[in-house]
Amino acid sequence: MIPKIIRREQAKNSLVFNGERYTSDISGQIEVEHYHRYLMAQQFCADRVVLDVASGEGYGAAMIAQVARFVQGVDIDAETVNHASREFPRPNLRFTQGDATKLPVEDQSFDTLLSFETIEHIEDHDGFLREIKRSLRSEGLLIISSPDTDVYSAAGEPRNPFHVHELTKSNFVDLLQKQFRHVAFLIQKPMIGSIILAEEQSSCEPLVFEKRDANYFEVSSQPSHAPYLIAFASDNPLPEIPNSFYIHRTDLDTDMTERLTQARRAIEAEQKLSEALDRLHEIEAAQIEYQNSTSSACSESVEHYQEEAVQLRNEVAKLHQEMSSLEAAFTQKMSQNQSDVASLRGLQMRTEAELLVSQKQLRETKKFLENIEAHQNAVREADARAWQADIESGRLLVRRLSEEAQQAKGHINAFQPSRSWHVGFPIRTMAGISPRLVRLARIVAKGAWWTATGQVAHRLRLRRAYFATLKQKTEAAHTSGLSPRESPTSPVKHQADDVVFTPFAIPTSHRPVVSVIIPAYGQDDVTYRCLRSFVDNLPDVPFEIILADDAYPYDVHEPRLSEIVSGIRHLRHESNLGFLESCNAAAKLAVGEYLFFLNNDTEILENSLDALVSLLERDSSVGMTGSKLIYPDGSLQEAGGVIWSDASGWNWGRNGDPLQPEFNYPREVDYISGAAIMIRRSLFEILEGFDRHFAPAYYEDTDLAFRVRNAGFKVVYAPRSVVIHHEGVSHGTDLTSGIKARQVINQKLMADRWRDVLEKQHYPNSADLYRAVDRGRNKRVILIIDHYVPEPDRDAGSRTITNVIECLIQSGFVVKFWPQNRAYSPIYTPTLQDMGVEVVDNRWQGSFDEWLNERGDSIDIALVSRPSIAFEFLPALCSRPHLELCFYGHDLHFDRMRREARLKGDKGLSRQSDEMEQLERRLWRLFDRSLYLSTIERDHALSLEPNADVRSIVPYCYRYSHRREKIVEGRTILFVAGFAHPPNEDAARFLVEDILPLVQHQYPDARVLLVGSHPTEAVKVLAGPSVEVTGWVSDNHLQNYYETSRVAVVPLRFGAGVKGKVVEALHYGLPLVTTSTGAEGIEDLETVLCVSDSAQAIANDIMKLFADDERWLSQSWAQTEFSTKHFSFEAMRHSLQEALFPEQLQISQVGRTGE
Repeated sequence: MIPKIIRREQAKNSLVFNGERYTSDISGQIEVEHYHRYLMAQQFCADRVVLDVASGEGYGAAMIAQVARFVQGVDIDAETVNHASREFPRPNLRFTQGDATKLPVEDQSFDTLLSFETIEHIEDHDGFLREIKRSLRSEGLLIISSPDTDVYSAAGEPRNPFHVHELTKSNFVDLLQKQFRHVAFLIQKPMIGSIILAEEQSSCEPLVFEKRDANYFEVSSQPSHAPYLIAFASDNPLPEIPNSFYIHRTDLDTDMTERLTQARRAIEAEQKLSEALDRLHEIEAAQIEYQNSTSSACSESVEHYQEEAVQLRNEVAKLHQEMSSLEAAFTQKMSQNQSDVASLRGLQMRTEAELLVSQKQLRETKKFLENIEAHQNAVREADARAWQADIESGRLLVRRLSEEAQQAKGHINAFQPSRSWHVGFPIRTMAGISPRLVRLARIVAKGAWWTATGQVAHRLRLRRAYFATLKQKTEAAHTSGLSPRESPTSPVKHQADDVVFTPFAIPTSHRPVVSVIIPAYGQDDVTYRCLRSFVDNLPDVPFEIILADDAYPYDVHEPRLSEIVSGIRHLRHESNLGFLESCNAAAKLAVGEYLFFLNNDTEILENSLDALVSLLERDSSVGMTGSKLIYPDGSLQEAGGVIWSDASGWNWGRNGDPLQPEFNYPREVDYISGAAIMIRRSLFEILEGFDRHFAPAYYEDTDLAFRVRNAGFKVVYAPRSVVIHHEGVSHGTDLTSGIKARQVINQKLMADRWRDVLEKQHYPNSADLYRAVDRGRNKRVILIIDHYVPEPDRDAGSRTITNVIECLIQSGFVVKFWPQNRAYSPIYTPTLQDMGVEVVDNRWQGSFDEWLNERGDSIDIALVSRPSIAFEFLPALCSRPHLELCFYGHDLHFDRMRREARLKGDKGLSRQSDEMEQLERRLWRLFDRSLYLSTIERDHALSLEPNADVRSIVPYCYRYSHRREKIVEGRTILFVAGFAHPPNEDAARFLVEDILPLVQHQYPDARVLLVGSHPTEAVKVLAGPSVEVTGWVSDNHLQNYYETSRVAVVPLRFGAGVKGKVVEALHYGLPLVTTSTGAEGIEDLETVLCVSDSAQAIANDIMKLFADDERWLSQSWAQTEFSTKHFSFEAMRHSLQEALFPEQLQISQVGRTGE
């Protein structure tokens, strides 16, 4: 058995000792007895649902929860239950109040039931056992202990006043055998002694030597006079029950002096106490004797003795106090020693993790240096070859140029004496003096030639057509308002306040999707700039603009924007309504599906409208969204807002860098600034617009966001929509005067109206900032660490991680992603961010430790992918004890490496697989939970580490599958894979070199498509007349390959885990042939498709699908149905929740059973 460390659970704040119940302040024999029972029972509770009856302070239930799927502790005392819940908060542990004879649980709801030192406190033993039997499942196991009254309360021993009804061993046996078919007993006896054990398992009976007195030892096969009995009972055959030892201390000699000193002090104090009591008795007897005497001398003696008695009593009390102090000091010292031991164990685990990381880095460094040396040698050889090639090329170039120069010289020598050269000399001279005269001469010559050849009329028609076309294009450009900016119908430039207004037109739509509402009061230069931005950054979505003029008192001769800018709807109110009422009035005239409220002191940029519309159309649960606001200098103004419990607001990211990761993922927010928000018009009308109580402005946007959520919709910040906001231009920044003063007043109104919501869903001011930013008060935050940002169209590992992230988000998680390579991918990073994930790549300049120090308190779970990455990040993660650590293994790496080594006969790879096995097993022990993609891998891992928490989840998921109705003709065999992976490279060669020739023997037109990213040289050389190697293809192209191929094949000869390419073929309904390795981890797969391992068997299966259309179609339908049942989105989400939070599933199952 490999040694392992079990964390000792202990309450930080102990209950008061009542004389019977064990608490954390008590040490010595009672501590040894209680902890030993729970340690022994732990191995029988792994991955099971456990009930701990009379759980007391909760330390034992907490120890069982380290390995169990779920633990419920029951105790009769409400204060004790509340104390245990506070001291041991665990996701898979719950404490409830209840009577042991009327347990507050459902029938047959527990796999294991523990009851230590409980039955002796109960009068009705049969009733208690019946209640236990009711709570256990049919195959359940009971582990129960009781004092043996023949030993525990033997003659001469004091009775325990807390025990109601103690049992003898025979009573205990009879009681259990009434209820259970199988019963086994153990004895427990605390002791001080020594253990001698054989290293190998021994069949001999143990020898137990017990010291009887100073002169004799008793020898037997088991300890005698054991005070406690422990029973295992079940209706199923009992598991093998090992003997166990509990070693409380190993320093018996080193502290002997201290213990003898304490014992001596105790004896001396007891002797003094005895002497004092004897003396007191004498004095009392003398007092009685002297009371009978009337002499004054006797009276004085009595008084003297009374004083002496008082002094002795005081001395006795002082001795009692001294003994208590010594005992307390000793207890404190022992507690400190235990704390030091726990700290050293934690340090040992972190040091072990750091050592593993260092060893891995050392191996990588050695390998890197070897690669550098090989690379340098190859570079030197390549440089030498290139140098020789350059020299040879130079020689050839010199030779060729010399030959061409000789030829050119010959041509010149032959041309110069010619007549044409001499005749053209005057023309060349005139061209050097007057180029214009030469061009004129050229035109005259062309005219003469066209006249002579009859081309004049044709050439004139072409010229007129050219100028007509040019004029038409120019006018169209002017009319569209795109270029040039001056309108051909109004070339006049208007001027107001030293700002020149050039008329222009905005190409709005008569059937808009978006109605842009811009409220304004004067400030035409500001509004003009806003409107101009719609031309400079024209949205793709059809839109209209409603400019709401709030009755600004223009001068009679002052030009209006409605006269300067065409294409907008100009609404002028009869009186000044104020910002809020002006927006509501304009919204009543809107016809677009979405309303976009935009301050007049803003400028839209490219994609500002389109990104908002895209988000609303993509997610029907979003009711309102808004833009990222930036200052004119490019710094960030706001990336969504936070509202604290006092209704004060915080602009998230103010004055920050708008490109930082934390500002670039869509997320639910408390509110979005009304400077640029978009809402569904139907929802706005249901809510009756902005609330007039907040008129004229401020907090109307915040109140609207709260009402949108109250109506069942989400409020989401959209970072892809960026708007420049000239903050303060419209209303200023002074909170004590003007309309800005309403900000303080409306905050109080907001706090009163939404008081309950603010208290339950919002944090106090400035508390838990990072959770507040993500509206994470009632959500879990998970950090996922992987090698790089997922590329789901390139490799199966990325696809499953992407599916995991999707399921977590749909389950209400806040997801953060840390790519180990820190690279920003222009293709895949934005895609992951659009899912609502913060991707912390190289845009965040600090290290992982720095990020964790800043953000770690807001993270609940860390899910780390792949062994190499896990060891790199484990030391930092272990420094955060509150973090739940989850390892995502993808597959058993050592198992895959070992299979490859066997196939290739590679001893070096075999040794590496052994090392990898040790690494992975350490990971299972260090992480709180490990996830794998199949039950086969889970069971294999548990067979190696039975006490590890290893779980399986659905590996891949697809939202929609459709049945094929049309049979595909042809003889195309499709193999999809990422070919940089060694198992896939080997499979491609196996397919082309071994399987394809067998198929072509009967079907010569059969061809193979090797589709996937990163094909190696070994794969590329397979290309030929019957084999196409495509490299990476898009999802659309991949779908086309699946729809047009006849057969899919996954001919893996080694590997591990569930194969994404197998699940993908099932989803597309393309009949599949695979090997046992390819089918591994997918239960019952062989019932819907062909599974074979030899080249001939695989070729036969392919040819059957070529020949039989009916077989082809029936297998396609069976695969689609199988995929829908086993690899749906809901199936994966359910498995993920069960793996991460099994206690929630257990509670829900218990509830359903009760129904």
